Amino acid sequence: MARLPTTESPGADATRRPPFWRRQWIVDGPFQWHLISRSLLQTVLTLLFVSIGIFAPVISAVAAPENDDGAIVMLYMHARFWWIAGACLLVAGLGALVVSHRIAGPMVRFKRVLGALAEGQLPPPVHTRTHDHLKVEVEYLNAAVAGVAQRVDAVAQAHAQLVAELQRCRDDLDDVTAPPARAAVHGLQFATDRLGTALAAFRRADGTPFATVARTRAGEPVIAR
Repeated sequence: MARLPTTESPGADATRRPPFWRRQWIVDGPFQWHLISRSLLQTVLTLLFVSIGIFAPVISAVAAPENDDGAIVMLYMHARFWWIAGACLLVAGLGALVVSHRIAGPMVRFKRVLGALAEGQLPPPVHTRTHDHLKVEVEYLNAAVAGVAQRVDAVAQAHAQLVAELQRCRDDLDDVTAPPARAAVHGLQFATDRLGTALAAFRRADGTPFATVARTRAGEPVIAR
């Protein structure tokens, strides 16, 4: 399999990315908040199980009569458990935010590319940041868009050649009055126009259509590349 084109833009982080504290960390709210909430929930459950495993024996020891050591241990652990739990939740939340940002960034670009394809626009390659995830998927998306563009361009070139040959036939038949021959040329002209109209629905990355409307010598519309 041929090597896919890279999606990273060299030097883009140094020239385009704003400072850390000014970046837009939430680019896909529903997805990122869902991932962050799941991460925090898992952290809370982990802390709950850990606290049960640690505090349950101490509570049992404190319940025993004349056990001052258990009470001291309980107070010691209780005084330190909550700030440790808070730090764990903070780290989990920030970690989930960073990871979700590195996933959501490429996904937002995915949506833009797919929306453009739905409108017949063949967008330029998608570039990812240095630490983004989904790099392989973005490379395959770029390769797919490039492949579609090459095939549509090949069809557009064949259509342009067809238009040129059709015009030559019309020129050669100017002095021919045979109805069947002229009917065949007009039928071919109609099919060519339909093909050109379909090609005009596709646009290159710069926004120009793959086919534009031209005029034949007789003044009839012809779709040409």
